[in-house]
Amino acid sequence: MSREGPGHSPIRFGKYEVARHADGKPMLLGSGSTGNTYKAVHALLGTTVALKVVHENLAGDPEVKQRFLNEARAIACLKHPHIAQMVDCDEADGVLFYAMEFCDGGDLEKLAASRGPLPEETVLHLARQAARALAHVHDQGYLHRDLKPSNLMLAMVPGKEEANLKLIDFGLVKNLHQASGLTQRGQFRGTLLYTSPEQLREQTLDERADVFALGVTLWFLLEGKLPLKNNSEEVTKQRLSGKNLGTLLPKRIHPAVRALLTEMMQPELKRRVRNMHIVLTGIDECLVQMHRTGRALVGSPRFEKLPEGSAPARSRATTAPHLGTTTRAAGATASRRGAAPGHGTAGTMPPIPPSSTQTPANATPVPAAHVNAAPPPQTAPDARPPRPPAGAEARPAPSPKMGIRVIQQPLAAKFDMVEEREDAHGDLGRTFYARRSSTGDMVQLTQIQRSLAADSQVVRGLEEMVVQASRCDGVYVVRPNSLIKFTDHLVLIEEMVDGLSLLTVLKARQKLNLLEAASVLYQLADACDLAMSAGLNSLDLAAHRLTLQFPHMMGARISGREAQKLLSLPANQWPPFILRVEPDYEAAFMGMETDLPCRFARLLYHILSGLPVPAAAMGGRAGYISGLGEEANRLLGKVISGELLLPDCASLLMRLWQMESLPAQALTAHRNRTRHA
Repeated sequence: MSREGPGHSPIRFGKYEVARHADGKPMLLGSGSTGNTYKAVHALLGTTVALKVVHENLAGDPEVKQRFLNEARAIACLKHPHIAQMVDCDEADGVLFYAMEFCDGGDLEKLAASRGPLPEETVLHLARQAARALAHVHDQGYLHRDLKPSNLMLAMVPGKEEANLKLIDFGLVKNLHQASGLTQRGQFRGTLLYTSPEQLREQTLDERADVFALGVTLWFLLEGKLPLKNNSEEVTKQRLSGKNLGTLLPKRIHPAVRALLTEMMQPELKRRVRNMHIVLTGIDECLVQMHRTGRALVGSPRFEKLPEGSAPARSRATTAPHLGTTTRAAGATASRRGAAPGHGTAGTMPPIPPSSTQTPANATPVPAAHVNAAPPPQTAPDARPPRPPAGAEARPAPSPKMGIRVIQQPLAAKFDMVEEREDAHGDLGRTFYARRSSTGDMVQLTQIQRSLAADSQVVRGLEEMVVQASRCDGVYVVRPNSLIKFTDHLVLIEEMVDGLSLLTVLKARQKLNLLEAASVLYQLADACDLAMSAGLNSLDLAAHRLTLQFPHMMGARISGREAQKLLSLPANQWPPFILRVEPDYEAAFMGMETDLPCRFARLLYHILSGLPVPAAAMGGRAGYISGLGEEANRLLGKVISGELLLPDCASLLMRLWQMESLPAQALTAHRNRTRHA
């Protein structure tokens, strides 16, 4: 690793060379307590990255090194369109560094500072992307703990005047089961202005700490400032007073938005919004109500990347004033203790155009398609395939048999909604158990969000996933029935699945050993491998979405008493069951690519340890499971971290089985029980 010398010699960290300004100074994007973040270029590939480097004087501190590695490992396992992706991690001459996706649109703190308060609809669309990212972080068992505008970046969409939101800076990431307001040394770290009351009280934290921080962040974007000065004594006093920040929101903000922010910033935990999935529902309601009251924007704001150093004229005459480009000089505007600031240069937001631009299939640009109060068109989607994003191949045409059926009647004429299923298909829409009026049989029905149903690329991606799911062999994957466009809704019809959720089993048992879990794991591995062979790489492997279905119950809903009876028995005494796995249709419009063997390994870790995968388990050498031997732990860690890529899930299960010297006939018995089910 070379350092800066006379004549501005290159500064290199491994394969990366730090970029420089015209005056020769290194492009420092941010500075935190543990390291600096630079704009850098890969020496061989020429690709631009954001390079975070540990301070040299802290390189020998074991705690700093462990915290840095935990951050890097957590980022490496969080694969999401709205989280900046890790591309490399290495050590050179004793100094740790990692390279991340470079975001060239600037952070939201600079955005608000340059153009003042943002339009409400723009803020809500930014909020939706941030909430999606945080929901993914929480679903993987982590808390961010340092959410603020400077940790939300904009990445320009190539060839378009659009940008995607990216969550960065996981320096304070914590396992949800171990999260508190303090670090190991008992020091509070974070950004006080965005900190929840329970974090200041040094209490155990959950998802609601990030919900509170997102609420304050949205306030900042709506107002261009916060109601409190950055005075630690004043902020601490306000947070611990029990007074809701929502009471200080200006009256000009739409009532629905004010109500949502008030619930997100409740000082009492029991009154605050519970999780990000509920926040996402609230955002949708706000957009619908704003449209009905005429507060929604006419078109979608566009972002235009400017050459570095340019500064367009600032004007308040348009709906969306220009945003001047700003760059952070070395040592200037350093972040607060414990933060790793955003990177990249800010773009510009020209006036609102008369019509929105097309949304790419593999991204959710700012803002997403409008939520329309009027029903979607009754005709089938445009027959011409939409132009794919730059550099992407066109999607193959879906099978005509699984095309969208059009019924010139409202949904209520064909189906009766019986019970809503919370958090079924995420942001895709609301899911219900519904009864078909003509036959009386029960199905699972998802009403696709109108904003998504109006987007031809989203619908096309959904059609493709429906085709892939319908091709899955066996009984494990829940296959779709049909896509139907009614006069008021586009709906996805699936078979109704009821039984015992895997999460319920884990809560009752805490954890299972490999032999106990064999039936579940065998079926799960088979489901994943069959899905991959059908081209379906997005299955929902969250424990609460996996269902153990008992055929002996003849399709009846499982009662609490029946569930208790089953859970009181050893797993090998249960009647035959079938594990049902649902496709992750949300991936159709989020552009999520998933490595199923890696996700299978992470769920296996959860089952065997009783806890979601912690940050320490991402390196392949940590996250020890007491019920497994050393060799099996190493293998599982390598698959989870991505160090070892496997072609299928069955091979991982068989290797673990052999490493643990378990009897082969035990697995054969589980196969036979599955066939009898």
